[in-house]
Amino acid sequence: MTRSEVSEKLFAILCESCRKAKDYPQEQLETAVLTKDLGMDSLDLISALFRIEEEFGVNIPEEDLKGHASVFGPLATYITGKLG
Repeated sequence: MTRSEVSEKLFAILCESCRKAKDYPQEQLETAVLTKDLGMDSLDLISALFRIEEEFGVNIPEEDLKGHASVFGPLATYITGKLG
């Protein structure tokens, strides 16, 4: 799966978990902080994490989500890397 395909699926998952994501400008999405820019709270993040793991068949440790994977672009890259 390409990074572009991962980004598309990831965006769809985030839109399901957080309504504000739908209205976020696409050109700024790569640098969007999930909590700050997309307005996701801890429950939104947990819900999204389960959906991401289910959709992509990967395990994302919570500490990774809190770290570099808390921004959309790096999260898409992280998932793409996990898919190998």
